[in-house]
Amino acid sequence: MEKESLMYNISRIYRKLQFCLENKMKEYDLDRGLYIYLSHLLLQGEMNQQELAKAVNRDKAPTARAVERLILMGYIEKIISEEDKRSNKLYITPKAENIKQTLLQTMQTCEDDVLIEFSLEERQTFICLCQKFNK
Repeated sequence: MEKESLMYNISRIYRKLQFCLENKMKEYDLDRGLYIYLSHLLLQGEMNQQELAKAVNRDKAPTARAVERLILMGYIEKIISEEDKRSNKLYITPKAENIKQTLLQTMQTCEDDVLIEFSLEERQTFICLCQKFNK
C-alpha cells in the first residue's frame, strides 16, 4: 500500500532530484537550500527578498538565510531600491551569470535522469499534471 501512496511517490521523486542536483552542483557549493533561489533569480531577474520568498514558496526566514549565503558566496548582491529606499533588490552577479547555463543544464539532466523510464508522451503528461497541481 505504501508504494501506491501519492506522498511516498512524490517524496521519492523529490529525493532523487535533490541527490542528483547536490552531486552535480557540489563544485559550486550550491546545495538544496540555495540552487532553487539562485535559479529563480537567474531565470526571472531582479526582485526583492519578499518577492523571491513568495515565488519559490518559502517562508521569509529561510529565504533570508539563503540570500545571505548567496551574497557571501558572491552569486547575488543586494542593492537598495531606487523606488523605495526601505526595500532592497536582489541582483545576480557575473559569477552567477557564468554558471547559469551549467545550472540550467544540470537541472535538465537531473530531470531527464529521474524520468528516464518515461516515454516522451508520459513526460509531457506528467509535467502537465504537476503544473495543474501547482496552480
